Amino acid sequence: IVPSMKRPQILVCNDDGIHGPGLAPLISAMRRIGRVTVSVPEQERSADSHSLTLHKPLRLRRRSPGIYTLNGSPADCARFGVLEILKGRVDLVVSGINCGHNLGCDVVYSGTVAAAMEAALLKIPAIAFSLDPNGKDYRPAAAFAARLARQVLSSGLPPGVCLNVNFPAAARGSY
Repeated sequence: IVPSMKRPQILVCNDDGIHGPGLAPLISAMRRIGRVTVSVPEQERSADSHSLTLHKPLRLRRRSPGIYTLNGSPADCARFGVLEILKGRVDLVVSGINCGHNLGCDVVYSGTVAAAMEAALLKIPAIAFSLDPNGKDYRPAAAFAARLARQVLSSGLPPGVCLNVNFPAAARGSY
C-alpha cells in the first residue's frame, strides 16, 4: 500500500460470533493495515452454509465503535456490512479466523467461507481464514492473514473469486 493512499476499508466477518477465539487477533492484524469495521453473528453460526435470512427481521446491534452484531447468518453479516453499514465503500472482506478447518466438502457448509463468498458475489475481494482445531494461538495465523490481505489489496483478485486459507496448528509459532 502506497503511503500516500488512503487507508483501505476492511470488513471483518466470521461464523463463530462475537466471542469467537479468532476474531480479536484478526481484527488486531487488520487494524495495522486499514480501517476496520466488524459485522459478525450475535452467536455462533458455524455450518450455516450460504444462507440468507428472509423470513424474520434482522436486528443490528452496535457493540462499540465499528463493531456490530447481527442476528443473522455469516452471509447476512457480510452482505449487511458491505451494503448497509459501509454503503459499498469496502476494499476487502476477511472472514474468520475460524476455529477448525474448512477443507473439501466442508466449504459447502462453512459460514466462514460463505461470508467471503457473499462478498465476492458483491464484487469485493474476500478471504476466508480457518485454523486447525488443535491450534490454540491465533496470532501467527492473523499475522499471515495481514500479509495476504496487503497482497490482495495491492494486486487484487479476479472478479467473483474469494480465497479460502487453512492453517495447520503452528509448529514454530509462525507461517
